[in-house]
Amino acid sequence: MLNPTQQDVDHYFEHGYAILPEALNGDELAVLSSVCDELLQEPPDDDQGGKAHDIGKGQDRRFLRHRHQDKAALSGFVLGQGMRTMISPFIGATPHLFNEQFVVKGPKTGAAFAWHQDSGYVGFDHTPYLSVWIAIDDTTADNGPVFVLPRNLREDTSIEDHQWDAEGKEMVGYRGSDPGIAAIVPAGSVVLFSSVTLHRSSPNTTDHPRRAYLAQFSGAPVLDPATATCVALLVACNARLGRFSLSDELLAEGLALDAAALWRHHLLQLDLLPSPSARPATPTSWLPATAKAR
Repeated sequence: MLNPTQQDVDHYFEHGYAILPEALNGDELAVLSSVCDELLQEPPDDDQGGKAHDIGKGQDRRFLRHRHQDKAALSGFVLGQGMRTMISPFIGATPHLFNEQFVVKGPKTGAAFAWHQDSGYVGFDHTPYLSVWIAIDDTTADNGPVFVLPRNLREDTSIEDHQWDAEGKEMVGYRGSDPGIAAIVPAGSVVLFSSVTLHRSSPNTTDHPRRAYLAQFSGAPVLDPATATCVALLVACNARLGRFSLSDELLAEGLALDAAALWRHHLLQLDLLPSPSARPATPTSWLPATAKAR
């Protein structure tokens, strides 16, 4: 997996996104392609039995969520050292997997996805996290590329007002005329953007599906202030073992605030996470040191 340059890191914080062309090697891309094709054989389940946002549209727009736990090759990819090394300059030294899913647009009718911020789906104020969008297929202007609206993350990390569009089955955070910047990239390329960066994707009008993999990472567990429980996944990436996951039961039930702190202390004691540095009380306290230094 390709490591980002300082120029990539600067571009991310100054524009809200960065593109790493052909960042994956052939074996890594093969893992994503193989697992995605295997999951596509399963019947569509747009809301995972009521456990997830119902934003799928059957074969037109499929979200194949949270399958790293039963796909060892996928787990090794998304929680491995290569991923940690690539994302740490953008999210910090202790990345936690917040969400992961394949996003597949079916041929001819593959649905578009409206302008939104990923943070617009969370429902409460939180520290911005990182979205890692990976093209499994070559992305063209006709098969549903992702578009981004640039934003300087050092100056603006606000969350726009989002409205639910029942017909589109999606949250909409921008209805302006700016078309955004299209990420037309070859297979294996990575598009990194903040959870507060507005983005969209266009329809797939080609004869082939457009497959992508989206993994999202936070610098620490994302906690709902109303319930003091973790939302989505809670998986700590680490340098020595490559990955370290909580049990399925804890992931399913959520982890209370005190339990999350205890678990983090346990990882530190086992030397599975580096010791956290003091976080200054500034508006940019969430920025990794590489970004603050510029």
